[in-house]
Amino acid sequence: LVERLAESLDPAALETDTKVQRILFDRTAKLFRLELEHRPAIESRAVILACPGPAASALLRDLDRDVGGDLAADAATLDYASCATVHLGYPRRALASPLVGFGFFACRGEGLPLLACSFASEKFPGRAPEDAVLLRVFVGGACAPEMVDLDDRELVTRVTRALGGLLPLTGSPHYSRVIRHPRAIPQFVVGYGATIQRLRAGCERWPGLAIAGSLLGAYGLADCIASGLEAADRATSAL
Repeated sequence: LVERLAESLDPAALETDTKVQRILFDRTAKLFRLELEHRPAIESRAVILACPGPAASALLRDLDRDVGGDLAADAATLDYASCATVHLGYPRRALASPLVGFGFFACRGEGLPLLACSFASEKFPGRAPEDAVLLRVFVGGACAPEMVDLDDRELVTRVTRALGGLLPLTGSPHYSRVIRHPRAIPQFVVGYGATIQRLRAGCERWPGLAIAGSLLGAYGLADCIASGLEAADRATSAL
């Protein structure tokens, strides 16, 4: 999805692997100024921040100081948990019976070393060859952060053993891949909703400034897309 979106943009207008160090505002020109690492600054009439709270806080600190606001402070309070996804490929013949549904969540009280399992090959076409199944298992999170620190082999071993007691699988996976997502899952602690309301109100002081993604608690793909569209509407209305 990200690659297709990038292809729709003018290549000359796309900057990747570019670190923004801070955001300022030129009151005379009425432009935001994005100071970059090792590159010339960028000036813009609108800015959308789609990064986690701690990163947004660092970017907004100097901007916020000019008006005595709490944007940076509120963004810094947002907490995130780390997780990893363990992708396992099995020959379809390894299934003693067909998979039912599209996956499952694991109950905390069951003592399982996983949070959830998605039957990726059953949900979407083209995710695995016809004679194979692809499982995407989520581990870690706020309740088991130590799981993310295990090496790939140990993670695959633990997850494979757990799935053997939950799904009609025989044998071992013929494919595995572990991807780690540090501090990626927004944590909805008490007071979270009030913090988001203050962030939204703080942005109102800066026409053209919008926030999206996990900074607003967007969790799944649909929520991220919805928050992106909302942020785009706010940014373009300032133009």
